[in-house]
Amino acid sequence: MTTIPLPSSPRRAALASLGFLLAAAPAVHAYIFGDPIALADGKLALDFNARVRVEQRENTFDFNSLTNTANDDTFVLTRLRAGAKYTVSPTLSFYGQLQDAREYDSQRPNVPYVNAAEGDDRLDLRQLYVDIGDPRDSGWSARVGRQMLAYGDQRLVGGFEWNNLARVFDGVKAVYNWADQRTTFDLLATAVVTPGETTTDRVKDYALDRSDKDDLFLGVYVQNSGAIGNTKLDAYLLYRGKTENSPNYVVPAPAFGNGNIRAFDVPEKIYTLGLRLQNISSAPLRGFDYIVEAAYQWGQARPGLPATTVSGFDWFDHRAYAFHAETGYTWERSRFVPRLGVEYDYASGDKNPSDTKNEGFLNLFHTNHLHYGFMDAFAWKNLEAKAVTFRARPFIAVDNSLKKGVLRLDYWWLSLARTTDFWYRANAIAVVRPAASRTGALPKDAGREFDATFTWSPSPPYEILLGWSRFDAGDYLAATGRADDATFSYAQLVLKF
Repeated sequence: MTTIPLPSSPRRAALASLGFLLAAAPAVHAYIFGDPIALADGKLALDFNARVRVEQRENTFDFNSLTNTANDDTFVLTRLRAGAKYTVSPTLSFYGQLQDAREYDSQRPNVPYVNAAEGDDRLDLRQLYVDIGDPRDSGWSARVGRQMLAYGDQRLVGGFEWNNLARVFDGVKAVYNWADQRTTFDLLATAVVTPGETTTDRVKDYALDRSDKDDLFLGVYVQNSGAIGNTKLDAYLLYRGKTENSPNYVVPAPAFGNGNIRAFDVPEKIYTLGLRLQNISSAPLRGFDYIVEAAYQWGQARPGLPATTVSGFDWFDHRAYAFHAETGYTWERSRFVPRLGVEYDYASGDKNPSDTKNEGFLNLFHTNHLHYGFMDAFAWKNLEAKAVTFRARPFIAVDNSLKKGVLRLDYWWLSLARTTDFWYRANAIAVVRPAASRTGALPKDAGREFDATFTWSPSPPYEILLGWSRFDAGDYLAATGRADDATFSYAQLVLKF
């Protein structure tokens, strides 16, 4: 397995780089908690982020109250990050960030992505890159190294920040800023970083998390502001070439049995062409806003199914598409600044499980938790979803920090686009029901989900998130087995500066 573009002994190199930055700092003088930490006449900036989340899940994995899966549990997730940026000049800077992510008091195997676990990824390198040039100036700039990528609503490319491990890439992002036309061109040549593989005698291989040459992500992402009236327009062409289904995760014995887990993603050689439109300001629309996005895919993919269900074909011809549209209205002069919106999402599913074609949309490097319900029961794949959303600041008139609180209520109607394909979980690989459920005779109605969250920032360094979700099982579940309702609740505290 080949890494890009980090040097040999990357853990030592990463720690040495951060150590050099920290050693260059003089003594810290008067400091107010929550302010950015700037040293060396402002050339060195330190950042810190700590997050703790408690989750409680019931039936969210199998919608069956008669069995207790490893996910029917209450557990704690912690994540610590520490970073340092050193600015040599306006056109040259270095940034490094370490991350420690752990899962406590959980029945799930302590291995990332096995049985939906987030697992442990102890002290590791999250980011290490150099910035050359200034993307705000006309002309070229570049970011080289380990970095986060996020575009649009993160339906296809995102940092996956809800997940405790999150997501980063190794590689190069070159940016051309055509300032006169308010247009930027991002050119990507990267590979996604995954948690270290596991072995039969250790839950995690403590080598540095890495990417490999068998999973390349290339693309062009163009963003324009204002060429079409009050519209921000994004156009993109993305390519993912994943020729091997790695990494390898081993489920520890004896509680979960022994066995290699390789269904991390579908091997694919896929092109994705897309267009996204969003209003720049709601003022010309008198309080209304909108987002529209459409994407089409072509190429080849291997089926993400057990080997016993398909035979004789290494690669399937892939043609798929997806669509998203939402609009809302904000009463900006109202006391609580409420916003009421509606949303529609569609992603194609496979028409015929017996042929050598695959029409199930693949949602690449998504941040699905932002979309399709906070219970993360769906991906942008074989999906038809409708939602009514509501936002407000219920305590805005209160003369204390509660005025910063934001209440969010969402109600989703969730269905399968085709019942000749599976109901896919948020990772777009795992399925809710076994292969026997893949028949066109089944009802499409999966269920309805209600989400309620309250976000509160009592002071700049802190953010508190409280959430509760309920899923009411639909006809598809009733026709394929148990159809019990599910609940999901959580409380999260973030400290950052």
